[in-house]
Amino acid sequence: MLELHYPYMLLGLLIVAPFGVALLFVTKSQTKAWTLYTLVLPLLAAVFAILAATGPAARFASSAKRIIVALDDSPAAVTAPWRQGRWLRGFLTAHSPRGVPITLVTFASRPHVLATQLLPQNVPDWPIARNEVSRRRASTKRLLAFSGSTPVWIFTTGLLDWHVPSPWAVPQAALAATVIAPTSADVGVTDLRWVFGGGHTLQSPRLQVTLRSTGPGLVRLMEICGSEVLAQLPVRFHNSEEKMVLLPPIDRDLLHGHQTFTVKLLNHDLWPGDNSAEILLPEPALPRVLIITPKQSGKTGLVPGWISQILPPGQFPVSLATLERYQAVVLDNVPVTDLRPQIQKRLSAYVTNIGGGLLIAGTRNAFGPGGYGLPLGAGNTPSILETLSPLSSVPPHPRPLHVLFLMDVSGSLGNSTASGVTRFALAAHAVCAAVQLLRPKDHITILLFSGQTRSLITGEVQTVRPVLAKLLAKIVPNGPTRPNSALPILRRLLTKKALLIVVTDGRIPHLNVPAWKDLLERHAVEFAVAAPGHSSRATEQLIAATGTARLPMQRLSQWGRVLRMLIQRRIQGTPNRVEIAWKSRVFGLQSRTNLWDRVYLKRRATLVAHGGQYPLAALWRRGLGQVGAICFSDNSTPARILYTSLLNMVKAPRGNPDFHITAQRRNGRWFLAVRAASRGKFCNQLHLNATAIQQNGKLLILPLPQIAPGQYGAGLPRHVHAFSATVSQLASHSARQRETIIGRIQAPGLPNEYFPATGRIKPCPWPAATLIPGNAPSAVRWQPMQSTQSFHFSVVLWILALLSALTAIFFAARQSQTAF
Repeated sequence: MLELHYPYMLLGLLIVAPFGVALLFVTKSQTKAWTLYTLVLPLLAAVFAILAATGPAARFASSAKRIIVALDDSPAAVTAPWRQGRWLRGFLTAHSPRGVPITLVTFASRPHVLATQLLPQNVPDWPIARNEVSRRRASTKRLLAFSGSTPVWIFTTGLLDWHVPSPWAVPQAALAATVIAPTSADVGVTDLRWVFGGGHTLQSPRLQVTLRSTGPGLVRLMEICGSEVLAQLPVRFHNSEEKMVLLPPIDRDLLHGHQTFTVKLLNHDLWPGDNSAEILLPEPALPRVLIITPKQSGKTGLVPGWISQILPPGQFPVSLATLERYQAVVLDNVPVTDLRPQIQKRLSAYVTNIGGGLLIAGTRNAFGPGGYGLPLGAGNTPSILETLSPLSSVPPHPRPLHVLFLMDVSGSLGNSTASGVTRFALAAHAVCAAVQLLRPKDHITILLFSGQTRSLITGEVQTVRPVLAKLLAKIVPNGPTRPNSALPILRRLLTKKALLIVVTDGRIPHLNVPAWKDLLERHAVEFAVAAPGHSSRATEQLIAATGTARLPMQRLSQWGRVLRMLIQRRIQGTPNRVEIAWKSRVFGLQSRTNLWDRVYLKRRATLVAHGGQYPLAALWRRGLGQVGAICFSDNSTPARILYTSLLNMVKAPRGNPDFHITAQRRNGRWFLAVRAASRGKFCNQLHLNATAIQQNGKLLILPLPQIAPGQYGAGLPRHVHAFSATVSQLASHSARQRETIIGRIQAPGLPNEYFPATGRIKPCPWPAATLIPGNAPSAVRWQPMQSTQSFHFSVVLWILALLSALTAIFFAARQSQTAF
């Protein structure tokens, strides 16, 4: 038997043949030798090359030594006759090759071996049990990979996925198929959509359900919202048909909130998996806002005119599909450490990809004090909240800092703590963690003092950070505690406005307080002592004389938190208590505040409110959504108006009424369709995109090409069974392009297409397969052949093509020499 692995390459002959005939006709006046070597041989080389590219092979086959009998075990096959061993034994005995053993396999998404080396007449009478707990659609993909070159006989109801890798590829094994459609009647839900009584608003919404039945029957259709049954009505089918049922209007009391409505069929059929579907009610008349705040939930955070839900940061929604229900999210005084990186990424996708609104507000725990601008890890990348915010927590071009750590390495630091490590090990770990917050170009100096003071390392953070932990690990604390020995070195190393941090366990017997005070005031140095609350009298006198703020540290284990707080304050500052007057020209508001953060307006952001030279509120666009920021606290009426107005500016738009968006289920996949018409005329040549949130939470970006006048659409992948989508338009304004939201759609959760009512019987697509129907006469018997060896002709054809081409080239070279 001759096989071609790439038969589509034969299309090349359709190009070579007419081209060669045309050349022979044009050059008929030439000699026969010239025609042979100049035209015939090159064309013959091209023909040989095309035939070699098709991959011809002669396959020698013999009678099969065994066969695989694969039984469809998907939910669609619950009534299949092969589930009883008696029927299967009789059918195989009558139609399978005599004396050939079988391997009995059940399959849904993957095969499961029941028995091997079994003769057809010895098939037992057991009922064939399910091999998979999950209800999955049957597919031949893994079955064919499992069988290899062994002949396979597939028993199926025809609702499976006949896997074909490409239009030119066919399974290598000999195949037979017996398709027996389900015999019992099934009723299922095939479509579910909303019908509105007036326009696009929620006026008298009603559910329209499409039911399909494979035979006569009576079912009871129920409409449920939560645990409440809204309607029940009987539906009778006289034969195989489809019916559309319009349910009664929804009560107005149920139109508040993002409700889920479910339809169920009560008919006790054998396929309950297609008896229910659910759909979300479109967004209500009032917008919904999610407020994330560490404060106690209460009515004080509610936004007038909005449906508000208040949650702590630990309960932030983990699903984009849940987050997409809100038109805006408010982060009220939320530090960056309260939101995990995964949550921040999800919030970024909510704003940029699906057009949600975000408002960042706060002072004590937001922006700079909240750690928004701190670098992540060893790099200099800020947090996602800092990237989203129109107000920056750090200056656009910050000057490099100079931080000096004066570390105590006296003998008392070698004592063990309750955790089993030494005091110095705790201090070293805290210093290394604090250094991670510094920028690569910042300057750092580590000094060690006991009886004498010495420099451990100095330089830029990017060079010090990789080796600091190893250097500190080599230090062995010993000797007395004499920090006064550091004064000469500090006078030489200190720079203006540096940060000096003394890390000690507090057991300092003596300090030259006047000398220390003069040193710090001369250089305008910011000074801090990281020591526990039971510090020595000398330490307390130094803290009092220099005006250093007392740090909330009671135990040595708190060194890490204290040092991180010191670095963070130095980089980003603390909330300001200086009273300033603020005004908003955008909204015509003004008042005064005594609690605000020092922030910086980002490029391309719009200033909404300011206090003199300090920006206090701003707005900008990020992807499809908008983000607002307020960095001051004021309980006045103008401040509350500013808060609500900014929230209304960032909220997600409801969409453009010129566009009508629908989601339809076609041949096992969702199709997203958009109809665009303005003032009775079609809108053509638009650039539309859809961002779909799949059932697994992942985003899918889908271009929507134009398919008809005023109509755009595209199909989603088959694995997407439920989704919500934001449809946007890309338009050019001057030299800039802007993407705007034109609408949203939530596809209903429909049953999968592997039940009789929701699926369709598919014939076997393999042309070489033998079809044996369930009512075949006993004279029909399958005699499969199994390939034993093959011979490939590609090498021979390539050699002939090469010889033909070389001969033509040799003759052409000889003719050119003769001519000269």
